Amino acid sequence: MRLARIELCGFKSFARTAVLDFPSSISAIIGPNGSGKSNIVESIRWALGEQSLKSLRTRKGEDMIFNGTPGASRLGKARVTLVFDNLSGRSPLEYEKIIVERNVYRDGANEYFLNSSPMRYKDMADIFASAGLSASHHFIISQGEADKFLKAGPVERKGLVEESLGLGAFQLKLARTEHKIEKTKENISRIQTLKEELKPHLKFLKSQALKFERVRLFKDELKENYEKYLKKEFIFLKKTAGDLNLKKSVPSKELEEILKKIQNIKDKLHEDNFSGVKALDGERERLFRVAGLLDEIQKERIEHERNLGKIEGILSSEKEFRPKKGKILVEFKKVEKFIYGLQNLIEHALGAEKVDIIRRSLKDILAFAKEFFQDDIGSGSQAEEDFNNKILNLKKEKENISLSIKDLSEKEAKLKEEQERLQDFIKKRSRAEREIENERYLLESRAGDLKDILRSFGLQEEKLKLRREEFEREKKEAWSLGAQIDFDAERPESEQSGYNNEEREAFQKLIGKIKLKIEESGGINSDIAREYEDIKKRDDFFSRELEDLDNSLLSLEIIIRELKEKIKFDFKNGLERINKEFSEFFKAIFGGGKAELNLKPQISSLFLRKEGNSNLKSDPDFLEESEDGEARDAQKESGLEIFVNFPRKRVGSLDMLSGGERSLTALALLCAITYVNPPPFLIMDEIDAALDEVNSKRCGGLLNVLSKKTQLIVITHNREIIKKAGVLYGVTMSGDGSSRLLSVKLDETD
Repeated sequence: MRLARIELCGFKSFARTAVLDFPSSISAIIGPNGSGKSNIVESIRWALGEQSLKSLRTRKGEDMIFNGTPGASRLGKARVTLVFDNLSGRSPLEYEKIIVERNVYRDGANEYFLNSSPMRYKDMADIFASAGLSASHHFIISQGEADKFLKAGPVERKGLVEESLGLGAFQLKLARTEHKIEKTKENISRIQTLKEELKPHLKFLKSQALKFERVRLFKDELKENYEKYLKKEFIFLKKTAGDLNLKKSVPSKELEEILKKIQNIKDKLHEDNFSGVKALDGERERLFRVAGLLDEIQKERIEHERNLGKIEGILSSEKEFRPKKGKILVEFKKVEKFIYGLQNLIEHALGAEKVDIIRRSLKDILAFAKEFFQDDIGSGSQAEEDFNNKILNLKKEKENISLSIKDLSEKEAKLKEEQERLQDFIKKRSRAEREIENERYLLESRAGDLKDILRSFGLQEEKLKLRREEFEREKKEAWSLGAQIDFDAERPESEQSGYNNEEREAFQKLIGKIKLKIEESGGINSDIAREYEDIKKRDDFFSRELEDLDNSLLSLEIIIRELKEKIKFDFKNGLERINKEFSEFFKAIFGGGKAELNLKPQISSLFLRKEGNSNLKSDPDFLEESEDGEARDAQKESGLEIFVNFPRKRVGSLDMLSGGERSLTALALLCAITYVNPPPFLIMDEIDAALDEVNSKRCGGLLNVLSKKTQLIVITHNREIIKKAGVLYGVTMSGDGSSRLLSVKLDETD
């Protein structure tokens, strides 16, 4: 992966857009001090995610933005774009060209883009670390940093070598994993504390929840038995009601018909009362009177005949007549009375038309009798002849009376016939009435029986109604328990077979027992059960979290072990290769001698390690690490010490080296490291400042060797170094106080 282009706009001193292309393996940037050369290097650091403002020579984020000059306005945004050629496939990203962009605004907000897509800093840092461009920026060597390997302590030097070997990503992962382990342990401790705090309350709630669960089981059992019982009871009530209605329909219909018949009889009797009963009763009463009158007529007739016989006897002898005059008078009175009585009787018995004739005859008889008897009685001197004439007349009248009596007898006979006919009619009528009354009685008796039967059914219906009301109450209670009963569903006969009062009582007894158990269990507030479920869920969640954390801790420890083994293995192999190349480059520069890095045990700590590993210092996951934690992590660590022997000079310590020797020794080590694990590009910022002309030539030779392994970008004033560059950029300060670029391709010049 090669750096193909840099674009700067508004970054520090570059007010206008500046573009630097790097087609050559060695590119040089020159310019007077203060022109902005180092700003180009810092733009690369910043674009690759540098978070240390100190290393960027600023105090706050907005200091990255061009702040303006008397000749140029300040800007509100700084942008740096790096374009990488990924044809080699060194980056894991599947792009032939990778474009990285970082923006910063006056409010301090930062933006990161990868191929125009927004990204998080952490994700972008991981991508660059995998490509060998870690946050330590070991691929950028600023002025004075070339001597850094020599000045660093053994532990720090080891860290620098690890970074150079590409172990920074593993070290970062190791550090993050160790940090995760600490965090995981803290989380385990925190969750264990929370679980302990929950334990007493959970224990109490559990006991209450067990009671609630027992009650719930009882309620489930109650619901189940309710469902069985209510299904059977519903079918029973439905069938019983149907059977009862069916049974009731027959006597109801019969009673209805009987009541209709009784009403018809009543209506008929009522009609007869108005049409014939009164007349019949009148005839019956009339017959009774006629019968009485006939009896009296017969008695009076007999009496009258006897009296007539006496009169005849009296009249036969005058002698006998006179002495008996008074008696005759008396008898006359009787006759008179009889005739009047007979007249009245006949009037009542025979009616006006027939009675008038008899009345006239009786009046004539009576007048004659009065005249006869009064004359005889009143005068006392009536002649016998007259008396006899009267007697004759009386006999005639007697005959008339006899005829009348005969006529009366005939009438009497007719009345008797009529009486018999009426009596027969009355008997038949009475018999018919009795039959009707008897039928009515029988019907009313049957109606009474039917009403008794229906009353019995009514009592059964009332009992069934009470049982249905009880069923409805039980159904509501069952529904309150969550019972699901489809009463409309068709049910097989087997579900109802054998169901009777005994089974019903058994169900009710069982349901009562379950209710009693629920009552004895006491009322458990459902809120407690819900609280227990909530607390139990929290406790289970904590348990799962602990299990996950324990598994994570185990996995992290395995990762730590594997990372340490890999780092140890790769470092050992890399160190061997570096020592080999270090010795070769040292000999090439100094014409012989020996140089190597030796691994020595050192007393260090996590703090020293972090100080020596800038990658860890810039990792945000470690910004909250405490000093106490650092002190606890103090342990024995290994470090790298440098041993050099010059061909004709014995050196006891690196401090005894001259400036040129130190620079070339550092350059030899840098070349060795780069040769073993070349970064995508290497930036050197005036590392040749302390070299004389001879050593500058040697340095130029080393750059030629390094350029075969990696892309070089050199900021220099050294002519020997400039000669090695294929592209030369000049940085100068323009009239408005901003930096300006000039570029020259040296292969096109003399």
